[in-house]
Amino acid sequence: MIHINLLPGPRKKRSIGFTMPKFGDFTASVKDPMLLAAGAAIVLSGAFIGGLWLQEKTRLDNLRPAAQDLRVEERNYRTLINEKRRMEMLRDSLITQLESIRNIDQDRYVWPHILDEVARAMPDFTWLVNLDFIQSQPAMDPTTGLPVEGARPPVRFSIEGRTSDMQAYTRFYRQLGQSPWLTDLRLGATQTVQEEERNIVSFQIEGTFQMADSAFIRTIPVTEDIR
Repeated sequence: MIHINLLPGPRKKRSIGFTMPKFGDFTASVKDPMLLAAGAAIVLSGAFIGGLWLQEKTRLDNLRPAAQDLRVEERNYRTLINEKRRMEMLRDSLITQLESIRNIDQDRYVWPHILDEVARAMPDFTWLVNLDFIQSQPAMDPTTGLPVEGARPPVRFSIEGRTSDMQAYTRFYRQLGQSPWLTDLRLGATQTVQEEERNIVSFQIEGTFQMADSAFIRTIPVTEDIR
């Protein structure tokens, strides 16, 4: 048999929302102390890890501007280093070129100096027949017996001349020895030869060119008159 209630009455209200669990009832229902300790440890560990994460995040946020500044400085220093390397390469290239020019220029005035000193020492009634270069060996290292690295062989020369007087020959040799540009002079063989039905003395002298002291070097300024 079906009964229908047609009388209105109060309706039960449905509760909508979220209700926090009652941890007290949960802890009261859990009687195992080890389980309680494990739960407390998990909660404390989570809180500790969360605190560390917040702390490291704060430090990272504070370090970001400094890191950006360091990147800018690193780029600036890298540019300076590259520029310094470029300048060093340019300097090394210039040094090499200057060394080559210096080596070429070093031999540029060797023979003019020799000719000038020979002409200055030449006495009267004496003349030259030949002035030639003598091939010489570079300086040797006494310990290894090999040529010294970077050492250049000395410039040796020989003089062949004629004179009508032996005293002029000895005076010529003595005046050559007074030159600051010539050294290691050696007298060669002398003999009497006949030229144009006259007896004259043929002689030979060998020597070595050396760079004179700066006190004997005279420089002249080069000027150019442009009109």
